[in-house]
Amino acid sequence: MDGDCFGMDHFAAAIDALEARGKVVSCSAFVPPHRTENATWRRAAEQQGFKFVSVPRRVGSKKDPNHIAISAEAVKLAGENAVSCIALLVNELDFVYLADFLNSMGQRTMLLVPDDRKQTLMSEFKTANADVVNLALDYRHPTQNAMLLPGGKVLWSPYQATMT
Repeated sequence: MDGDCFGMDHFAAAIDALEARGKVVSCSAFVPPHRTENATWRRAAEQQGFKFVSVPRRVGSKKDPNHIAISAEAVKLAGENAVSCIALLVNELDFVYLADFLNSMGQRTMLLVPDDRKQTLMSEFKTANADVVNLALDYRHPTQNAMLLPGGKVLWSPYQATMT
């Protein structure tokens, strides 16, 4: 899972989609280092069986470090013949190249997509012979309001629906 694009609310949906198709061996969320220190994220990941892969950011780098880390891990798993399918919860067309490459190695791939409006992404993954699976997300009502204050501080308060 690309932790720059997807969050805690995707953990359970991803596990459910994968378990419906077979045994889940391992799930990883590739995240910036500060996210591994967030207790809420850590607790959600542990509850769903995700491990965090802390991906440092390098000053001056022009490439997305999560893309590189996810690709490296996928190729490593494929080379070890450790899994029968590599599922990607990603949001960018860059990963189609990875799916093509894995396919050329004889590795099955799957795109987990939470939004079926991503038609181009879904279509391109299908051309790379990847399975495309829509996630069933459980969107809940908000519980907190957040107000961004001058200087970058955030003021949190209990959510109250307003009548208009």
